[in-house]
Amino acid sequence: PVTRIEQWIANPYAIFARDILRLEPLPPLAGQADSRLRGIIIHDVLNAFARGFPEALPEDIAAALMRLAEEQLRQAGADARSAVFWRPHLRRFARWFAMIEPQLRAGVSRVVSETPGSLDLELPETPFTLTARADRIDMRKDGSLALYDYKSGEAPREQRVADLRAPQLPLEAAIASRGGFEGVPGQPVSRLAYIRFLGRGDGGALIALGKKEPGELADKAVAQLEALVRAYADPRQPYRALRRALFANSAQYRYDDYAHLARVAEWSAGEGGDEG
Repeated sequence: PVTRIEQWIANPYAIFARDILRLEPLPPLAGQADSRLRGIIIHDVLNAFARGFPEALPEDIAAALMRLAEEQLRQAGADARSAVFWRPHLRRFARWFAMIEPQLRAGVSRVVSETPGSLDLELPETPFTLTARADRIDMRKDGSLALYDYKSGEAPREQRVADLRAPQLPLEAAIASRGGFEGVPGQPVSRLAYIRFLGRGDGGALIALGKKEPGELADKAVAQLEALVRAYADPRQPYRALRRALFANSAQYRYDDYAHLARVAEWSAGEGGDEG
């Protein structure tokens, strides 16, 4: 899946441990309810909103979003403490979203949410299918597409996306422009952006990527992925455990379920954190 490509680039050993050795991390001894609820807030609530209002917005956007949020909290089995903690954060986000969403919907004919897609790479070394599930795709009246990724934590900095160290959105753009998402015609992608839940301050943030054209990013991301697939089609290619400064700000990279198996703490302290 497209969400694993960044990890494959940054830390091949984690891919080896999970997908080849089939080692699955154990669930945490203590539940991480707050982190889980944060993910529910940004993904399930916004997906439900887009599906409920794919073309026309409700009269009171904030109220509609809060109704969906309360329903998701109930479905998630949130205890009273968690619900009381999250409601003020949700209200701030809902007020922010009510201001920004009409701007995002301007010139949009329809919004689709949680849309599965795929892209087949026909390489002589090995066939490869990239899969994805786009958080949100806006079909614009000018014949282009806008892609949004929901973030409940940190969003990648634009330079990391431009350098293809965080290739998820560019790869989704490649799938979209080639007609790979269900129910979405293949059209040029005119916008890539993150919708981030903050809960504090303004409540949310829209992080648009504008340094490079989406089409250029998409083509470069596909070329990078093809090179990656070719490299690992060679059985002599090792799945190294890496700790490079290049990926130091990657959320996927910091929260590595397999770092202890690779003994990252031991060798990175002694070798300057380069590789092992």
